[in-house]
This record gives sequence, C-alpha cells and structure tokens, in this order.
Amino acid sequence: MNIGQVISAAGHATLIGWMVFGGIFRTEQLPIEATEVSVISGEAFAALMAAQDSPTSQSEITQPAQPVVDNTHRAWFQGHGHAAVGKPPASESASRFS
Repeated sequence: MNIGQVISAAGHATLIGWMVFGGIFRTEQLPIEATEVSVISGEAFAALMAAQDSPTSQSEITQPAQPVVDNTHRAWFQGHGHAAVGKPPASESASRFS
C-alpha cells in the first residue's frame, strides 16, 4: 500500500466513526417548535370569508385635470420651414411606401 491509500483510509474511517458515534456524546436535546393547525371544509372557509368586511369602494372617482399643452414649439418649427413635429414631410412618406 502506498501512503496515499493509508491517509485516505484513515480519513474515511475517522469520518464514518464520527458519523456513527458522534451523537452519543451529546447530552442536550435541541428544542422542537410546533405550530397547531386545523383543517376546515370548503364551506366553512367560504363562511369565514363571507363574514369578513368587504372593502368599500367610492361611487364617484375624481378625474385628474387635463394637462395644459403648449404648442408654441410647433408654430416655431412650421414658421421656419420645418415640417410639423411628429409628422414626416409629405415627400418622404410618399417615397417610403411607393
């Protein structure tokens, strides 16, 4: 046997021995926490859910005010020989689809 096999066998024997006999020397027991639950039928669950207060809704919802749109930039672009903002020139849209 070479030295590597001896070291491996000793390590494995130590590990297996610790797993088998390691718990014997422990005296304190860990606390166990449990939660009590109960099983109810679908009808009982529906009755419980119906007994809860349902959320109230508003009958009238206020709408937010419309934003004020400033179109001065459109007038400036059109006054300086540019096409309307957001719309391509007529020649460009015609050539694109022909």
